[in-house]
Amino acid sequence: MLARYLTSSVPQPVRAKGFRYHRMGAVVAISGGEWTAHAVVRGGRNYRVEINRDRDAFRASCDCAYFTDRGEICKHIWAAIIEADERALLAGNGDPLEAFLEPEVSRSGSRKRPNLSVTLQKAPAPWQRFLTDLNQRLEADERSTVARRFVEGELLYTLDVPQTKAGRGVVLHVLHRTRRKNGDWAKPKPAPVAAQEVDDLPELDDREIHVLAPKFREPAAHDCLVIVLLAHGNGVLTFCRRIIEVAR
Repeated sequence: MLARYLTSSVPQPVRAKGFRYHRMGAVVAISGGEWTAHAVVRGGRNYRVEINRDRDAFRASCDCAYFTDRGEICKHIWAAIIEADERALLAGNGDPLEAFLEPEVSRSGSRKRPNLSVTLQKAPAPWQRFLTDLNQRLEADERSTVARRFVEGELLYTLDVPQTKAGRGVVLHVLHRTRRKNGDWAKPKPAPVAAQEVDDLPELDDREIHVLAPKFREPAAHDCLVIVLLAHGNGVLTFCRRIIEVAR
């Protein structure tokens, strides 16, 4: 995140106030691109903020009294930095290596006032920001739950002989087992692995198997335990070879 690279340039009290402003929805409009960002931040009135990037150097200005009197980064600028970060503005040529943020100074040496001549985009309302944050937390919790589901134990792949002999191809069932408190293996249980869970499987072998598997699934079996391999092509041989290498 962009804000993370710039924290050392801004005192913590200013960052804290800017963070609160951002969470309250004080950034009411923002626009820009890879190298510039323009924002309106609501405080005692609407303040204009301008941020420019030149490689790892970030320079900002605000027309609030704090900035014009002291020539220091203000809470309005920091709130705009966070909003720009969320909107992927000021991306420049990638993550900065030695980023710093400093006040924008005009050629005369005075603090430069922002000049907003572009059309600004309305920033999300506080309730929209709240719902977005809530959704992100729920998705993070869901990913964490998925990761924990297979973190212990192991996946097994068993051949369904009758279905295979019936001509459906090579039919495999995916099972999962864990160890009991005494160290013995518990009885394997069916363990359908959804597509969004594959990247979180702890074992590389299992991830590779499930990356290959969808290429050979029957459409009707996509969400069930059975992996159906059509009996043709080098891809099938590669898949079967991975199953044999795992030897489960």
